[in-house]
Amino acid sequence: MIDSESLGGVIQMRRSAYRGPEDSPVPVNFNELDLHSTCPACFSTMEAHHYCGPGNIVLDTCMKCKLAWLDHGELSKITRAPGRR
Repeated sequence: MIDSESLGGVIQMRRSAYRGPEDSPVPVNFNELDLHSTCPACFSTMEAHHYCGPGNIVLDTCMKCKLAWLDHGELSKITRAPGRR
């Protein structure tokens, strides 16, 4: 879980520092957009969005708390995705 406003900076920092091999692109699983998680901070229903940056993930966000939830491995997928660093 991370503050939505901080997420972009964290992604930029991790991608610019990463020097390992890039992962092959994997299509996003759009079925994940139909899943509805509960925010662990305020217990509101979170919204699922296709993250349009590198990594092809579905990002869960709480509009009330301004928090983003990354599932296990999703930040690594973003970090290792091909593209501009």
